[in-house]
Amino acid sequence: MSSRALALRWSCAVAVLVAAATTALASDPWGLFPESASLEADRVDGLTYLILWITGITLVGVQVCMLWFLWAYRRKDGVRAKHTHGNHTVEMVWTVAPAAILVFLALYQMGLWKDLKSSKPGDNENAVAVRIYAKQFEWMFRYPGPDAQFDTADDIFSNKTLVVPVNHPVNAELRAMDVIHSFYLPNMRFKQDAVPGLHGRIWFRPNKLSIDRKPLRSSRGAEVKVDYFDIVCAELCGSQHTTMAAKLYVVSDDEFAKWQKGDEVTLASGTKIPRPSRTDALQSPYDFIWSTWAMQDDLKVVAPPKWHKGGPFYPDYKGDEE
Repeated sequence: MSSRALALRWSCAVAVLVAAATTALASDPWGLFPESASLEADRVDGLTYLILWITGITLVGVQVCMLWFLWAYRRKDGVRAKHTHGNHTVEMVWTVAPAAILVFLALYQMGLWKDLKSSKPGDNENAVAVRIYAKQFEWMFRYPGPDAQFDTADDIFSNKTLVVPVNHPVNAELRAMDVIHSFYLPNMRFKQDAVPGLHGRIWFRPNKLSIDRKPLRSSRGAEVKVDYFDIVCAELCGSQHTTMAAKLYVVSDDEFAKWQKGDEVTLASGTKIPRPSRTDALQSPYDFIWSTWAMQDDLKVVAPPKWHKGGPFYPDYKGDEE
């Protein structure tokens, strides 16, 4: 086979690969990921499948070629081995083709990356603001009250429970109170690190009520109905990292308004969403956590505060034993 013919075959293979990969734009046809609960999740899934198709077809093609070479150039009686320096045309093709694919992927995903990593979505109408506080080993959430301003007397607080209305952008400010954490919403495909001393930004836009989430399948094959989406920490943050989880309830506008007022909200599944707390109702240790958060923004503080029992922000603190 001439070098020109072989190069043409490689070019055709790359063209077929890219053409086949573009059929992967459906959100999650093979069910590889957690159930999608945002428009952005479908875009992320499409990009992931595109990369899987490209790498998968490349893997199969390389392995087929390798097996063919092993068979075609196997040892044969009476045939002497022939030394070759290779073919420069073919080498250029298999060097340029992967580079072109990588450039294509870099350009193709640029818009999605820009959207996901912006502080707010392009369409930010009727957005909900929330502050997310990460500490070992739980997530805590703060909402502005009726005055729509943070750090005022009517702010409301929630521990391990994030409640948001469906089809509304959620604009969140992300803070870490001790070590690095990572706020991850698997069903939304959003993840952002929380770093002590930095005010991170993350947004997401749920388009599905959590009560409508599809049943999960247990290790024994039984279906389990869950009425919330998962919030997990995706950064190893200590000995109890695996327990650092919270629940995301996506509810209707009316249910969210009731919850903000402190009324009891009961889902169709019978689950009662924990009511939020107001400033004057906070109890230890959370009253000290919220009131001393400003310490994190003080440049004179060179080490994160101690939130465990015996730390300097508890009334019974007697000083470090050291």
